[in-house]
Amino acid sequence: IENQFKKAFSLFLQLKKIEVNGQDCDDSKADPKNECKAFDKDDPCANKDLRNKKVSQDVKNQIAQRIQNIADIPNSNTTPPILFLNEFGIQEIEDGTGEINVDLYELDITKLPNGVSAQQLFEEIRKNFDKIVSGGNTILDKAKFSAYEPEDFNTWNSSNPTGAAMVFRTPLDNATVIATEYSLEEMFWTFTTVTSFNHWGHPVSGHRQFKMRDNQNGTFTFEVRGADRLTTPIDFLANIGLDLFGERDFAFDLADDTWKNLMETVANFIKEKPGAEVKPFNKNKEYGKRHPYNENDCK
Repeated sequence: IENQFKKAFSLFLQLKKIEVNGQDCDDSKADPKNECKAFDKDDPCANKDLRNKKVSQDVKNQIAQRIQNIADIPNSNTTPPILFLNEFGIQEIEDGTGEINVDLYELDITKLPNGVSAQQLFEEIRKNFDKIVSGGNTILDKAKFSAYEPEDFNTWNSSNPTGAAMVFRTPLDNATVIATEYSLEEMFWTFTTVTSFNHWGHPVSGHRQFKMRDNQNGTFTFEVRGADRLTTPIDFLANIGLDLFGERDFAFDLADDTWKNLMETVANFIKEKPGAEVKPFNKNKEYGKRHPYNENDCK
């Protein structure tokens, strides 16, 4: 009987799918490739799916069409100076500078609002993202979230936001991202940083995923996780230079404040709905870490 139980349990592990930090993966892959390991900020290969993510050809085609549409406008004033030759383009992690940042922010939802499904709550968060994003903790890094163009606003608020170009606007910089993945069934979307005609490059290169994770026990977790690096040597030097003002890692500290504030706002957004119960979000915890980067690692 004991042997039969072991065989049955072994078969169960082979067939069972589990979800860890937004990834669907087989238990059998947990070792030795570490593809199913719970998030550990001390692990440089944490969020390896985002670290190794490649944008789909469909999204690349959408970006190419966007570029062509601009080129077809006579005397367009949105085309940047030819000196920089800047246009819409994916900012690949491997083309970035310095260490790679990996992080995971989690907000536990112990009870959904009355009469609201997890998918409905996920969509409410997405479509109210402009009211949820607030940026960092100072006047200079307060942020507003808006569409790059009116067409992007329509795409973002549609049933499929893939391809929408959105902007995080701060007094210091305007940073453009594109929604490169979305699934209502799995309740997630992914932003990828891009260069753009009007806003140059994003200060970091990489991907960030926003997901409503089903814990399979009646509770849910809203999570924000990313993998990114500073984009150019100029961003790297500016980040170091701000040490003179007491900011050791200005770009990453700003991002950390932004995501912590966002999680707190999401918590309040959910708690305002009748029947909802959310665990307090701990803003004092460290949710990420930077590691030396080698393109050939974590494959």
